[in-house]
Amino acid sequence: MTGPTPTPGEPPRALAEPTGFVEVYRRVLSPQTRRAIATKVSPRARHQLKQWVARAARDGHLSERRGERLARRQPELLAGADRVVVTADRGPRVARIGASVTPLMARLDNLTAVTAALDEAGVPHFRVRGESHRSSVVAVEATHRAQACAALAAACGRVPGYVSVPEGTGQPAAGFETKTWDRLADAPVVRLTWYWTDPQRRLVLGQAYGCDVEFWTREGDTLVAPRSNAVAEQVTVAAPLVLVPESRFTGLASPSAPATAWTRPEFAAPRPDDVPFPVDVVYTWVDGTDPAWLRRRAEVAGVPYHAEAASAARFLSRDELRYSLRSLHLFAPWVRHVYVVTDDQVPAWLDPSASGLRVVSHREIFTDPTVLPTYNSHAIESQLHHIDGLSEHFLYFNDDVFLGTE
Repeated sequence: MTGPTPTPGEPPRALAEPTGFVEVYRRVLSPQTRRAIATKVSPRARHQLKQWVARAARDGHLSERRGERLARRQPELLAGADRVVVTADRGPRVARIGASVTPLMARLDNLTAVTAALDEAGVPHFRVRGESHRSSVVAVEATHRAQACAALAAACGRVPGYVSVPEGTGQPAAGFETKTWDRLADAPVVRLTWYWTDPQRRLVLGQAYGCDVEFWTREGDTLVAPRSNAVAEQVTVAAPLVLVPESRFTGLASPSAPATAWTRPEFAAPRPDDVPFPVDVVYTWVDGTDPAWLRRRAEVAGVPYHAEAASAARFLSRDELRYSLRSLHLFAPWVRHVYVVTDDQVPAWLDPSASGLRVVSHREIFTDPTVLPTYNSHAIESQLHHIDGLSEHFLYFNDDVFLGTE
């Protein structure tokens, strides 16, 4: 049977939908969401959406099943309580669990795994300034390729790691399987990734934070890169390595971190877009439900304020500061110090003794304390530069500012 014939130019009034699609669609989306979609989306588009939702759910289920098969086939890959199968980069991956996983931590862990494997095998290498702040790049002379790949394969076998071709279309492949390295035998660049996740598996850090291994070819007295980079595509073979800080290679690293990276002189000099100076963050925060603060404000209630300036909504705290600080921890590890400026208030959940954090009272920064208390944000902002120890370069945030990744 066929459905009713639509008027020319109109979408079909009825479309046969597989029951499975509809069931998954209704299970995944709330009734309110479905009603909102129905009022704004055509029947054909809704049908396509149901197919997409069902397919996504099915793929996720397949990934779980593949992970279970992997655990049965190679149980040694999941040995220990710190390993788990997650779905990432379009497939099941063995990941390690970390209580305080951050992008910088994942990046450095992948880099360290690669350099340690090369060092153990006696393979010479040096760091390269790549195009991304998230991934790292290590150069190896092409004549050492076989030795380097063997060392990296062994590292992937000890802790499950994955290999891919950067900017390629293929999925990461298991670096602990010999056939993977056979397929990539001619790749001029390979990316090594060890996956990380948090205990709740809500955050998975993978391929974007991997370490690229470039195989440079020798041409006379120079080594030539297999692809372009941010600084130099040729280096002198005889030039000695130099030790530089990690901030030369990523903006995620603090400029005050010690020098730990060996590289060629061409990559050692700072670039105009580097940030060699410390950067602090300053928050202004208030809890408008604090009884002591309310009493102080009531004492100056006779001062005329514009209705909007006196609105209680301006002083309402929904603990946004907690999540803003978490976003700093994840995405701005280069921040040196964080200062929280308050009217003698401290959030109940905040540990004022935490490293790199200080709560600052208005009384510490106002040159004329007789004007206090003040509830004028512009007046408070005009005194922030008086914070003791504040860097010349700092970012001023309200508590509802959240950082993310590109």
